[in-house]
Amino acid sequence: MLAKREDRYSQLLARRLQHEHRGQYLVTSSNLSAEEHAELASLAPTAHAAFREELDEATRGLRALLAPGDPLYITAILQLTNILAWGGTYYEPTERGGEHKVELIAGLLCTQPVADDLDGPSDAEMQGIHDEIDHILEVLLLFNHSMPPGEDIEAASLRFKGAMQWMMLRGDSYGHHGEELARALYSPHDGWMLETYGFTVDDVLMLGATVTALTENRINALLKDAHEFSDGVMKVLRSKEGRAQLSADAANQLGSREGEFQIRGAALIDYFQAGVRQAATVSADEVCAESVNLPPQRVEAMLGELSIPVGSLELRAYTGLFDESPLVERPFLEFGGRYLLAVPGMVLRDAVALLEDRFMRGKAGFSKSRARTLDVLAVEYLASMLPGAAAYTHLFYEGVELDGLVLFEDVAFVVEGKGSSLSVQGHRGDVRRLVSDIRDAVACAWEQGARARAFILGGEAVFRDEAGTEVVRTQRGSIKEVFIVNPTLHELGGHAPQLARLRAQGLFPDRELPWSVYINDLRVISETSDNAAVFLHYLVWRARLPLGEGVVVSDELDLWGCYRLCEQFGMLADNGIVVIGNSSTDFDAYYDGLLGHGPKKRRPRKFLREPVKAFVDRMATERPLGWRDAAGVCLDMSLPELAFVCDMAPKAARSAAREGMPMWANVGRVALVGIPKHTGAESVPDQVDPENEDPTLIVYAREASRGRAEIVWAKYGRPVTFQLSEFERSMFDAPDISPFRFEQNG
Repeated sequence: MLAKREDRYSQLLARRLQHEHRGQYLVTSSNLSAEEHAELASLAPTAHAAFREELDEATRGLRALLAPGDPLYITAILQLTNILAWGGTYYEPTERGGEHKVELIAGLLCTQPVADDLDGPSDAEMQGIHDEIDHILEVLLLFNHSMPPGEDIEAASLRFKGAMQWMMLRGDSYGHHGEELARALYSPHDGWMLETYGFTVDDVLMLGATVTALTENRINALLKDAHEFSDGVMKVLRSKEGRAQLSADAANQLGSREGEFQIRGAALIDYFQAGVRQAATVSADEVCAESVNLPPQRVEAMLGELSIPVGSLELRAYTGLFDESPLVERPFLEFGGRYLLAVPGMVLRDAVALLEDRFMRGKAGFSKSRARTLDVLAVEYLASMLPGAAAYTHLFYEGVELDGLVLFEDVAFVVEGKGSSLSVQGHRGDVRRLVSDIRDAVACAWEQGARARAFILGGEAVFRDEAGTEVVRTQRGSIKEVFIVNPTLHELGGHAPQLARLRAQGLFPDRELPWSVYINDLRVISETSDNAAVFLHYLVWRARLPLGEGVVVSDELDLWGCYRLCEQFGMLADNGIVVIGNSSTDFDAYYDGLLGHGPKKRRPRKFLREPVKAFVDRMATERPLGWRDAAGVCLDMSLPELAFVCDMAPKAARSAAREGMPMWANVGRVALVGIPKHTGAESVPDQVDPENEDPTLIVYAREASRGRAEIVWAKYGRPVTFQLSEFERSMFDAPDISPFRFEQNG
C-alpha cells in the first residue's frame, strides 16, 4: 500500500521492516540502512504537514461523495461489510472488523445536510466511498507515524500507539459479558432511570437484542430471496423464450461458466441492493411488533434518546476518527422515521459506555455505587478460581478503606478497583493526559494496595466494616504472599498490560507493577481457568515477563492465550523484543458459539496431556504442602517438554518398577524420574538428583497400572529462565512443525 504512494517518506516507510520465519516465530528487523533511517527522520516534519493537508482533503472528498446519496443505504452497505459472513465461518466481533469505517461514515452523515436527491449512490459512487475510506485510513497511519517525536522517544511511541488504537479498534467484551456488566451497574438505579429517561437498562438491552435479531433475520431472508431471484433469472434465460430474446453477446456470455456466474451474481446483487435499506433499518412500530415485552412509550423514549438524526449536528461536532464518535452515546442513525443501528455492539457489547456518562452527569452517588459494584465483581471472579477462599469487600483498617480482600491458604489478594476511564485526549495520544488518567486509574490504586499489603505482612491484621465491627483477622505470618489487583471498569486503551512503558513519564518507579486488569477480561480468565493451580501459576508466569519493555502486548487476554499454549518466549534470552497479538481467537470462537453466532466450541483450557493433567488437577484439589510449586513445574513445561514427559513417563515408570530403583531420563531442562511402584510421594524429595545433570524441572512418575503412569511429585531444580534448551530449539525449529509450513510448501 505504502510502496505505491509517490512521496519518498511513504516509500521509505514501506521498506522499513523485513520479516523472516525462524522456527515458530515471525522475526521482524530493520530493513533500512543508517543513511535511509536518517533520511526518513529528516523528511518527517514536512511529510507530517503534507499528510495533515491530504487527510483534510480526503475527508472533504468523502463528504462530497456522501452528499448526494441516501444516508441509510450508504450506512447499511458499510455496516454489512462489518457484520456479514457466511454461516458457520469465523467472525470475530471483538476484532471490530471495520467498525471504525462504519463509525466514520455515520459520524460524517450526522454532521452534514441531507441532499435533495436521494437516488444515489450508484455502484461506482459507492465504490468511491469505500476507496476514500481506505485512503483516509492509509493517511491516518502516515500522519500518526510522521508526528514529530520530540526528544522523548518513549512518549512518541505512547502517542502513536494510543492514537492508532483509538482510531481503529473497538469493543472490549465477549459474549454476554457487556450486557451483564451493564445490568450489574445500572439495574439498582432503575427507578431513577425510568423517571429521568422513560426506560431502564433492561429495556435498552432488549431494544439492542430486538433490533439486532430483526436486522439479522431480515438480512438473511433478503439473501435467501436474492438467491431465489437469481435462480429464477437463470431459469428464464435458459428457457426457449428467454434465449430467443437474448442478444448474441448475451447468449455467448450465458454459454460460459464464468459468464453464467457473472449474470447470476449481477441478479443477486441487484435484488439485494434494492432491499438492503429496508432490511437494515427499523421503525418504532416494527420494534414493538417484534417484542411484545417492550411498551411502545419506552421504545419511543429510547429511540428518541439514543438516536442522532442525519444532518442534526454541527460540522465541527465530528470531523473524523480523531474525534470521539457521537455514536458512543447515541448509536442509532435516524432518517425519515427509520433507525439504523450502525454498530450493533455499541448497545449489547458496549452498554456500559453507552449509558455511563448519563449516570455520571445526572445520578447523585452513582460514582460510589459504581465502585462498589466493580469491587464485588472482581472479588467474586477471583474467589471463583480459588475454592474455599474467603472473600470480603468494603473493609477498613488504620483509618483507610480497602476495596476488596480475598484470602486463600497463605495467599492474599488485595483488590483496589477504579471505575474511571481514559479521557478522549488520553486515548488520542495526548501523553500528558494519558499519564494523568493512568495515575488516577492505576497508580493511586497501586499505592493503596501496597499500603494494605504492608499492613497484612507486618503482623496481625484486623479489618473492620464501616461501623467498626471486626470482619476478618489474619495472624502474623499466616500470609506469605500478597497480590495487588487493580480491576478497572474500562479497558485502558491497551496500556494496562504494559505499564512499564509509563516509567519514563514518572509513573511506577519501582520494578514491581500491579496487575491492572479490565473487569471483563478478569471474568474471561475466571471462566476459562481450569483450577487454582493454573490461575496462581499464570500470575507467576506473568510476573516474570518484562511487560512493556521486552514484551509488547495491548490485551490481557492475548497474554492469557499465550500462557494457555505453554509459550516460553525464548527470544527474550537473546535480547529480542516480543510483540504479541491475535492470541485470543479461541475465546472469540468459544463465546460466539455460546451466543449462537457460530458453531459450538469447547471451553478454552490450559494445554495439558496425561498424566501431567491429572497431576495438576490433583494438586489443585488436594493441595498438599508445596502443591503450588509441584504443579508449577508441570505448568512451566514447554510443548516439547510436555510431549517428552507424557511419552516417556510410562516407560520410565515401568523400568523403575521392573528394576526396583529410580530410573532417570533427561532432555533439555527436564529430568524425568521413574520411581518404584510403591514409593510414596513423601519420600520423593529425598531422591538423589541425576548425576552430572543440572535440570530446571524434575518430575517423578510411577506405574499406576499396566501401561499407565502417574506423576507422583515435581520440583524445581533451579530457577526458570527464558533460555531455551537445545532440545526445545531443535523441536521449535523443525520445518515439519513450523506454523509457516503451508506457506513454505506452497
